[in-house]
Amino acid sequence: MAIRCKECIFKDIDGGEYPCNDCSEIMDIKGYKGSVKSHFTGWSKENINAIKNSKEKLKKRLENIINPDLKIHAEFSITSDGNVVITAFSKDSIREVTIYQITDTGDELIEKIIKLDSKLFTSLKKFIRVR
Repeated sequence: MAIRCKECIFKDIDGGEYPCNDCSEIMDIKGYKGSVKSHFTGWSKENINAIKNSKEKLKKRLENIINPDLKIHAEFSITSDGNVVITAFSKDSIREVTIYQITDTGDELIEKIIKLDSKLFTSLKKFIRVR
């Protein structure tokens, strides 16, 4: 069986106890498989229901903030500490792009609103594409 380290691949002659000559790290394949499995089995029904409730709460709050006539794009994400976040973009008739980010921490909703001129937003998109 081959074991991969960050720098190279070498044969597992000594049971993976010693790294190759050029690298000092070995990837623990058994530990890696266990961590992937525990990552996907960690969601209980209570967690899933809490996330659904947070999404509904965030969606309602966003609908209260944003004019329904505006074109909008919104996406949900979950932070590493378990908070649910909705990030939305809207464009109004004055050529202004507004970015909304609302985070549900469980206790409160934290809102961040950033207004950008369309030209600045276009420059930002070009900057991201170049990188």
